[in-house]
Amino acid sequence: MNKWKKDILIISLVIIICLPILLILGKCERNQDNLINIAGNETVGTIIEKSSGADETGRQFHLKFDFRVGDTLFVGYVELNNNQHYYNKAIIGMKYLVKYLPGNPGKFKNSRIYIDKPILHEFENIEKERERILKNYGSKFIKNARPILEERKILGL
Repeated sequence: MNKWKKDILIISLVIIICLPILLILGKCERNQDNLINIAGNETVGTIIEKSSGADETGRQFHLKFDFRVGDTLFVGYVELNNNQHYYNKAIIGMKYLVKYLPGNPGKFKNSRIYIDKPILHEFENIEKERERILKNYGSKFIKNARPILEERKILGL
């Protein structure tokens, strides 16, 4: 078999093996989202970091947030993939609705933050929250924070 045919065969095998795995992972992610939406407990969380980067699929956006359950502070993470809309709407130091699975809220995929549900009366506390973030997590977490006047416009206040 010549090299061209071997390459085609290898590529075909990779596609045949990887495609079902990707479909299964996508379904698991959707199931987890549905489970959190249906069975999740509600609390309030704060955006503590925004980050972005690029990979072979294009621009990738990420958010880190923290939230309290009782006396315990947990950190959550959400990948926005190419959804720049929610990334731009997310405000470091702003509080939003968070849902989490009560059995293990600290587990990587057991919480979600809802950027479309800001806690508007908490807007006045953004500076205080940014100071807390700086103290607890360091300056790299707030490096993408925008000025408060700009944040006010994003929320339509």
